[in-house]
Amino acid sequence: MIEEKLIIGMVILHIITTEDCTHEIVSFMQSENYGITTLDATGSRGNVKMFLSLVNRIDVARITAHLQSVNPHAFFSIEDVRYVNEGVFRSKKAKTLSPVCFIRLYDPERKNRI
Repeated sequence: MIEEKLIIGMVILHIITTEDCTHEIVSFMQSENYGITTLDATGSRGNVKMFLSLVNRIDVARITAHLQSVNPHAFFSIEDVRYVNEGVFRSKKAKTLSPVCFIRLYDPERKNRI
């Protein structure tokens, strides 16, 4: 998909674990300003904890790397999101170019253009 190549948009991250690492997962996601839902569930091998979070696609690698360090045997899956109505979302930082920066980037006389 083009979204994966451009690393844009949001995804739903499902995490399922049998180990008691709830505090580490929840506190990390909250420290990153993501909302997270925790559920007690029953899997095919017994009781599990299930976590759901809506995250920016660009942050998935960092979040899953942390998850692997806390619980290398945790199961996780990632689903594309098309529409979101309400929730707790990470704040967006303004990424705007000043007119001077824009002119410098697209100056035809500039040797190292992007």
